[in-house]
Amino acid sequence: MKPPTLIGPAGKLASILNADSFEDSSAKLLFVGPPGVGKTSLADAVALNLTGSSWGIESVNGRNATIHLVREWIGDMASSSLYGTGWKVKIVNEVDTMPKDAQDALLSFLDEMPSERGFIATSNLDLTALTERFRTRLQRYEVKAPEPAEIAALLEGTVPAEIAKGFAGMCAGNVRAACLDAEAWHRQNGTARISRLARRGDAGRELLAELFA
Repeated sequence: MKPPTLIGPAGKLASILNADSFEDSSAKLLFVGPPGVGKTSLADAVALNLTGSSWGIESVNGRNATIHLVREWIGDMASSSLYGTGWKVKIVNEVDTMPKDAQDALLSFLDEMPSERGFIATSNLDLTALTERFRTRLQRYEVKAPEPAEIAALLEGTVPAEIAKGFAGMCAGNVRAACLDAEAWHRQNGTARISRLARRGDAGRELLAELFA
């Protein structure tokens, strides 16, 4: 797994949340922010910072994080890792869709999580769907949108500069939307192929270069 390239506040958080930040401890993180600002990519980047390898990472959508999966995770996280630094990280994207019984099953484990274990969640600000007891177990970071100039710089080289500025100005900070606009522009000009990465919001100059190669 290649670390995702991030811009704006998400990029700054990725640079400081690493194994040194959680020495001799566990990581229990919640990234909150509007859609398309890089929360999922940030979660992936932090997990990779910790594990050093994709082998120690498992990622699911909140709808699929059932109580049965959580119980499997608890058993897995209690065992030692064969890869990377020893870290194991579980990621739940759109954690606000996670069933409440699964949230409850995680509570005691989060309280007694072993060192070199991580749980990272992302949410589009709809925290009312999370139980208060669950929310208080996680260290919350707000992920704000990057500046239009940062988004435009990201897109330049894959679309003309003026087009990049236009997409950046229209997307209201949603990097994923800007990437999709750039992809659509290429399709209309007969030079693009469909990008699953852009749909997920993985943003970065290197990644976009691969998309539109």
